[in-house]
Amino acid sequence: MGWQDLLSQNHTQTLAWLGGKTALDAKRSYRIQGRRPQHRGWHQFQVQGRRATWVSSEEEITPPYEVGGFNTVRGYLAGNRLIADGSAYPPQIQALFGAPTVYGLPPGLDPFTRVLCWEVVPGESMLYLGIEFPAGPEPEVLIAFEDQLSIDSIPGVDPALHAAFSFLREMERVEEEQNRLLRERQEAEVRALREQAAREAAEQERLGRLEEMRRNIGSAAGRRNMAQQDLRAACLAALQVSGAELISVRESYSSEESVVRFRFLERRFECVINSSTLAVTEAGICLTDEMTGERGDTRFTLESLPSVIREAIDLDVLVVFRHV
Repeated sequence: MGWQDLLSQNHTQTLAWLGGKTALDAKRSYRIQGRRPQHRGWHQFQVQGRRATWVSSEEEITPPYEVGGFNTVRGYLAGNRLIADGSAYPPQIQALFGAPTVYGLPPGLDPFTRVLCWEVVPGESMLYLGIEFPAGPEPEVLIAFEDQLSIDSIPGVDPALHAAFSFLREMERVEEEQNRLLRERQEAEVRALREQAAREAAEQERLGRLEEMRRNIGSAAGRRNMAQQDLRAACLAALQVSGAELISVRESYSSEESVVRFRFLERRFECVINSSTLAVTEAGICLTDEMTGERGDTRFTLESLPSVIREAIDLDVLVVFRHV
């Protein structure tokens, strides 16, 4: 049997997969054919030469017992990160956020468990190989972590274990802060949606009232109600009563009054009205009693003023004060 025969033989082998089209063992890499695993870690492959085919299995895959040839690192688990032996004291928390991720961890491992890992990509990715014999204080440190206590009085805590404890505390604080910010953002979104819904409901109500006012604009009361929402529409309707045509409506010097320009009998006129009642405050034409000197402007409304102008024209006594 030659070496070509050996390469052509199929055999099952436990290999590491960290993504991509390549599976690994301690010595070489294999090109994956067909489907790839669904999660990073140890998997069974059918190996033929340098080609590997993933063997889909629901069973947990045990890492290889032989660690010879692996670049191994020992340390403490902090979540899915490895805080390696020899970490500095006091721990640099921000630096610990760059601690390598451990893949292929079996379920149920407590925090601060000592483990042996294969450093696949230095400083980035590790694969779990097995549990290491504990250093001693890990159970007490775990209790202190769960009870939110200090570990300063626990004897035998080495720098790596202290770093793992500090890192998990910081991760806990960061997670709480992220959850708080998430809650605040969600509450703000809910408030914004409620406010938007309230604005839309108020706008629908306003439009409904406005539509009702338009339906009732044929009456004097309806025109006064309309003036509270749409003064131009109210003036337009009021002038149409006597056949006048609205030109413009603008604010006056007084906040309670408006200046109205209109066209009537092929002439242009201007008057000042009360913005709420459409009552005339300045007719723009002479309405003063020659006998008493009393001004009659306020006796009329925007509806009746054009009729007064018609009568003055018919009697040839029209005097315009506000020329347009």
